[in-house]
Amino acid sequence: MNKAVILALILVFILAISMNAKVEGMQKWYWYLEKNTDYSDADTIRSFTNVNMWQCHNSCISDSQCVGIVTDMDNTFNKGTCWLKSKFDTGIKKDGRYSYRMVKT
Repeated sequence: MNKAVILALILVFILAISMNAKVEGMQKWYWYLEKNTDYSDADTIRSFTNVNMWQCHNSCISDSQCVGIVTDMDNTFNKGTCWLKSKFDTGIKKDGRYSYRMVKT
């Protein structure tokens, strides 16, 4: 393969990730963010430590029970803790917590 083809494939891959497009069947989803909100009373499926935001989101996407995540990461470049949630009940204000609900389209 020449460099132009490889570069084009890389750009398509990056575009697919940035659009949150699921490769199998091209299902799309969006993340609804609530800053400084925790759902500690919601059902936690499992948690991960020392992961980045992409790993956290992908873990939720690949788990059929997961409807969202709560994390202590403020951006995609930091590493932190990720809690996969099977439901969201009543949120509480908590500085440094970021809750993301997965909205499938």
